[in-house]
Amino acid sequence: MSQLAIDPIERAALANEYHIDEWLLPALNELAQREEPIGIEEARRLGWETALQIAACARKLYRVEREGGIWTRGARTQIDFTGRIRAILDIP
Repeated sequence: MSQLAIDPIERAALANEYHIDEWLLPALNELAQREEPIGIEEARRLGWETALQIAACARKLYRVEREGGIWTRGARTQIDFTGRIRAILDIP
């Protein structure tokens, strides 16, 4: 898949709307790893249930960074949440 210059919220929303399966997990994984939380309008675009699940993944990353002593603003640990997202949202 080529990288698109589309915001991950928009990619995930388009993936859901047009059934573009290969866009969905990478976009959601990117959202779980980003530093800023999902906003209200973004949550509406994603769907509240999906937004809350992604926020839970992001919270896990925050705990890993804080408890591991590597919590430095701007330096995010790369954790692949694809498996967890797939299980939570029942994506094959």
